[in-house]
Amino acid sequence: LWEEQNHICPYTGRQIRLSDFIGPSPAFDIEHTVPRARGGDDSQMNKTLCDSRFNRERKRAKLPAELYNHSEIMARIEDWKNRVEEFHKKIEAQVRKSRSAATKQEKDGAIQQRHYLQMHLDYWRGKYERFTMTDVPDGFSNRQGVDIGIIGRYARLYLKTVFDHIYTVKGATTAAFRKM
Repeated sequence: LWEEQNHICPYTGRQIRLSDFIGPSPAFDIEHTVPRARGGDDSQMNKTLCDSRFNRERKRAKLPAELYNHSEIMARIEDWKNRVEEFHKKIEAQVRKSRSAATKQEKDGAIQQRHYLQMHLDYWRGKYERFTMTDVPDGFSNRQGVDIGIIGRYARLYLKTVFDHIYTVKGATTAAFRKM
């Protein structure tokens, strides 16, 4: 995160030294860009190093687009947007290279490189888009849906051994109630 951010807090613009986020009383937090309380995941893509005071007093459970200094934040992460554009161009080049390849080995190499670049594109696009979100879209937090479903089934079976009537509710219903 420190390297990705070029040693700067995207929220405040403060320079981050290595000693600022390591040790007993760090001045910077690892924060969730889309807060966990609003459906954000715990992936690297959803994390940044953020000035501790700003995180705890200003950002809290807000999206970056809801902050008073959003335009300043976006200016600080302009490099991320440029990376997305660069990866698009590199992928297009690999597509052209695979189509014009003279040998199977050249074509396979170009395809492999395209997939590798696509992985990086997806990461940087996701990281950047989290800063532009004005609302958390439906389905954004379905990252662990399968695990939750399995846990839910086992929990239901366990609870049936203790209680007479158990009714399960789908995740979409729970999300609708939260929204209401």
